[in-house]
Amino acid sequence: MRRASVNGKQSREAIRVRVYLACLFAWFCLVVPLQAAEQVSFSDIQALEYRAPNEVISYGASPYQFAEYWHPGTAEPALVVLIHGGCWLNEYGLDHIRALASKLMDSGYAVWSTEYRRVGDVGGGWPGTFEDIADSLNYTDKLLNINQRAKFVMGHSAGGHLALWTAAAGHLPPQSRLSQRIKTKIQGVIGLAAIADLATYSLGTNSCEVVTEKLMGGPASVLAERYALSSPSSLLPSIDSILIHGESDNIVNISQSQQYAASSVRASIVSLKGLGHFDMINPAGPVFDKIIGALETLKLEAVK
Repeated sequence: MRRASVNGKQSREAIRVRVYLACLFAWFCLVVPLQAAEQVSFSDIQALEYRAPNEVISYGASPYQFAEYWHPGTAEPALVVLIHGGCWLNEYGLDHIRALASKLMDSGYAVWSTEYRRVGDVGGGWPGTFEDIADSLNYTDKLLNINQRAKFVMGHSAGGHLALWTAAAGHLPPQSRLSQRIKTKIQGVIGLAAIADLATYSLGTNSCEVVTEKLMGGPASVLAERYALSSPSSLLPSIDSILIHGESDNIVNISQSQQYAASSVRASIVSLKGLGHFDMINPAGPVFDKIIGALETLKLEAVK
């Protein structure tokens, strides 16, 4: 499997980018410190109020191939493509991430919150889930009054895995069925408590970890090539990626983000002490400012 590699002038440039991102985030974390707070639960997230989307748009024929679209009403805002989590299972949909989507809109971003076929849906799992994410991203090229040069993908948990996969898809081997599936240009990716290493994650026993084999159609020991094509840690990012992860996450261990960030000069991590899995998508909590900081950092890089 091909990994991201650079040398000479490219290596110096990649190191410069990583140092810049790290310094900017260090500054941001000092200026906007986290306040102590109890970890929120999934039911807390479900109970949050939100604004309704401007539109619901289908990007395919399946009833699960649609997105909810928020627009702040300003001229050509940056676009956030938002991918919800839920262990890749069809019992969890995009409804629980609406509060985050509408808060992003209130902060001046257009938001394309995508649904996709999941485990339990006809066509869900590998490769259909990945194809849906690619097709949904491509559809955003049709959106009017957004800045197509400031398009970012952000996902949480299993959706974070899919977001990181979009950042690494440029490293897929040409002969793979998913190679070149993503046609649109993405300027950066944010993973919120993201799953980066599918093979390692599949060895766990919690209620989300055990779904990995259902997503992939079997264990990594049997389907090594398929896992390699689907795991961000095997491909590594070709665009800038920022990972935000709570140190007290008991659903996706922070080591997933730590090891991924350590493997590539295109990735950096913001570790948040005392916070858990669902704090990452709580727009009323202390993480939201970190998300905005990450988006602003990626915007600065995108316009260079």
